[in-house]
Amino acid sequence: FVSMADGPKMPPLSKMLPMVVMMALNKFDLEELGLRIHCEAAFFGVQLGCFFALMMIEKRIKEAPADPAEPKIKIPAEMVMGNEAKPAKELQAKDYDLEQYGALKTQQMMGAVILGVIYYNWRSLMPLVLQALMTPLNLYESPLFQIYLLGKTVKRPFPKPNPFGFPESPPPAEEAGASAAIEGATEEGYSFITAEFGTKEDCEGLICRAQPLTADTDLENHNEMKGKVAVVARGVVPFFDKAQRALEAGAVGIIVINDEDLPYKCTAPGTDCSAITVPVVCVGHEDGAQLTNGTRVSIAGVAKGAGKVVVAEEGNSGASVTGGGAAVAGGEDDAGGAAEASSNEDAGSSEGVKKTAAGKKKSARD
Repeated sequence: FVSMADGPKMPPLSKMLPMVVMMALNKFDLEELGLRIHCEAAFFGVQLGCFFALMMIEKRIKEAPADPAEPKIKIPAEMVMGNEAKPAKELQAKDYDLEQYGALKTQQMMGAVILGVIYYNWRSLMPLVLQALMTPLNLYESPLFQIYLLGKTVKRPFPKPNPFGFPESPPPAEEAGASAAIEGATEEGYSFITAEFGTKEDCEGLICRAQPLTADTDLENHNEMKGKVAVVARGVVPFFDKAQRALEAGAVGIIVINDEDLPYKCTAPGTDCSAITVPVVCVGHEDGAQLTNGTRVSIAGVAKGAGKVVVAEEGNSGASVTGGGAAVAGGEDDAGGAAEASSNEDAGSSEGVKKTAAGKKKSARD
C-alpha cells in the first residue's frame, strides 16, 4: 500500500491565486456591489464541502486494509532551532495516514475558526473571499486528498509544504558530496559521515551500545564504556549531549545511528563543542543495527568527511577484516566461534584496546 511515486512537490495554484484575487478586489468594492451575502454563503458552503471531503478521506483511510508485513514508513525527526522537537519513529502506512489526517483536519478547522473571528470583529470581505478560495485548493493539493479521493500515488512520508510556496532547497554542497562519495564507495564496511564536531582522527575499539541507546539520560552502562567505541541512536536530545555523555563514560569514539538508512552529518549549531575530543561519525539505520556489543571495529576516513566502519572478524591470525555481512561470511559455526572468542578475549584486553587507541591518536598528532 505504500506508494513510491512522486507526489506534488509545490502547489503553485494555491499560492498564486490569492495574489490575483487581492489585486482584483482592490479594484472593486464587494460591499457596494451588494455581494456581502453572496460571499458569506460561499464561505460557509465551501467549509461544509471541505468537511464532507475530510469525512470521506477518514472513512477510506479506516477502510483501507492494514498489512502487518508491509515495510514501515521511517519518519525523520523534526528539527527546531537545531534541536529535535519530535524524535524519529516508524509507522505503518495506515497509521501514518491517520496521523496526517488528524493534522489536516486540525488545520482546516483552525483556519475556519480564525477567519470567522476576524470577519465577526472587522467585517472585512477580502479575507472571507480569500479563505473561501484557498481552503478547497489546499485540501485538493493535500497528499491525502490525492490518494484517497483522486486515486493517485504519493510517496510517504509526505513532504512538508513550504509556507511561502518555494521549492525545497538542495542539501549543502558538502553533505551532497559526502553522500555521493559514500554511494559510490566499493570498500567493505558500513558507510559513515563525519560530524561537524569532534576530532578528525581514526580510531578502533570494541563496540559498546549506550543504555539507553538514545543517550538522553545518564548512561546505565557508564562503567562498561571506558576505552570502547560508543554507539548511540539519533533522537530525543541534541547530538552534542549524546557525545558528551559517551565521552564522560570514557569512549574513544562515537558512532551515531541515523533514523534513516543513509548516514547523516551530525551538527551542533551555536554550541561550543571543543570539549568533544574523540571522533564522532554517523551511520545509516540498518547498518547501525549490525554494530553489536563486543564487536571489534575500526573507524577509517574521519578526516576525509566520509569513510567506513570496518568490522574485524576474530580468527586464528586475528588479522582478517571484513565489513557488511562479516558476521555470516564464514558460516554459522565460524560466526558463533568468533563471537565467543571475541567475548572471552575482549573481556581481558580492554587495556590493550585503550593503548592501541591512544597510540593511534599520538601517531596522528606527531
